[in-house]
Formats: sequence, C-alpha cells, structure tokens
Amino acid sequence: MFLMSGGFTHGELLEMALEDYGLDKKIEKVVLTYSLPDVILQQMAPDTPPMHVTNDRQVRNLIELAKTHFVRLCVSSQSQLEIFGVR
Repeated sequence: MFLMSGGFTHGELLEMALEDYGLDKKIEKVVLTYSLPDVILQQMAPDTPPMHVTNDRQVRNLIELAKTHFVRLCVSSQSQLEIFGVR
C-alpha cells in the first residue's frame, strides 16, 4: 500500500514499488496502472482500459485523483530477460 502525497516523481514511485515488492530494476520491468473510479467511468465508456502511469504528469494526475477518490494502484512486473527473448 502506498500513501501518496504531492511531490512524487515517476522515478520515485517506481523505486518505491521496486523496494516494497523486492524487485530488481536490472532484471524486472515494472508497469504501474490504475482503474478510474466508477463515478468517473459512468461519464466515460464502462470498458475504459486501465490508466498507465509512465511519467511525472501522470503521477501528479494520479495523486490529485487519489485526494478525492479511492484508487488502487496495480504494480506488475515482467522479467527483462523475457522482454529480450531470453528464457
């Protein structure tokens, strides 16, 4: 669980995820996503895909959203070796 306040960068959020889940950034590619709250999805298409957090602006948007809504951040990882075709 992350308690987020303002001022995080994408890099800092990735570092926290790596540390909290015991991942190695040299081996693991980490992907951060979240689903929009239901109240927002009602205004959009209900099958809207998860939002990807890939830069500082998106982290700021996530933090602002989390101030007024419950947001679940999904941390997923993939081995860099699989990405480069090594198994």
